[in-house]
Amino acid sequence: MELLQLEDIDKLKGKSCVVTIGMFDGVHTGHQQMLKELKSLSQRTSGKSVVITFSNHPRTVLDANKNDRVQLLQTNAERYACIERYGVDYILTVKFTEEFAALSSVQFLDLLLQYLDIKVLLLGYDNRFGNPKDGSYERLVASGCYKSVKIEKDIEGVYCQGREVSSTQIRNALVQGDAELAASMLGRYYNITSTIEKGLQNGRKLGFPTANIVLPEGKLLPKAGVYATKATVDNTCYNAITNIGSNPTFNAGKTTVETYIMDFDRDIYGKEMTVEFVSFIRSDKKFSSLEDLTRQIEKDEKRAREILQ
Repeated sequence: MELLQLEDIDKLKGKSCVVTIGMFDGVHTGHQQMLKELKSLSQRTSGKSVVITFSNHPRTVLDANKNDRVQLLQTNAERYACIERYGVDYILTVKFTEEFAALSSVQFLDLLLQYLDIKVLLLGYDNRFGNPKDGSYERLVASGCYKSVKIEKDIEGVYCQGREVSSTQIRNALVQGDAELAASMLGRYYNITSTIEKGLQNGRKLGFPTANIVLPEGKLLPKAGVYATKATVDNTCYNAITNIGSNPTFNAGKTTVETYIMDFDRDIYGKEMTVEFVSFIRSDKKFSSLEDLTRQIEKDEKRAREILQ
């Protein structure tokens, strides 16, 4: 797979392409179905499979004046790596701007056709592109073609537990602490990857030393509380407990992501760790004493072992 930016688009000139367009945040089971279709179509048409995606979420431009900025399920690097697993030939990243937002669907497609020999444009059930005000997107889909481009759109989405799979549904599940539903929609556990840093050392004082990581900028933080998790360090996966919260018993104030790795005793400061959220155990709370907190952590560990066995 080759990762291209808009200034590299000439590399695709003259190559027959099968293209899809979207943000693909989370690369969830709905996206995965789309990527498999894209690869299959490219093989049948002897064309190159191309995913056109944005380096910034469109809402950062369309909702620029709002305070509730969208929190993403993946960093760009994580998203591109996930897309690559489905055998895509090229990812073309585009910065979403006000100028792009103003383009109609036809204008956007005409722009692409200056550089790409698009044979098929594959669209997801809830996918759309271009300014919605002029209605050209609906006309394109209804006609099934534009110039030399065949337009194919899925007629229905992918469902999980009676709900249509979408990045928004996954974000809602995580904000509510429903790690299982999020995992079912993602096709894998939601995870956070970051470098381990030194924290307040409160866990060590209680006999439960934790590895602390900082949330990558713009990435969604699940509901505060204690989770049964999987922690991967140096390519080895361990059972773990992760607490998201502000350490109210210690009046820390700052929200942290702290992971106690079970049956583990190594200095791993400065190493990269991936935490996968398997199941929510309990909400974050303030305890009246350190003894009460220690007893609760022991219960949390027992419950996590039952979940992760």
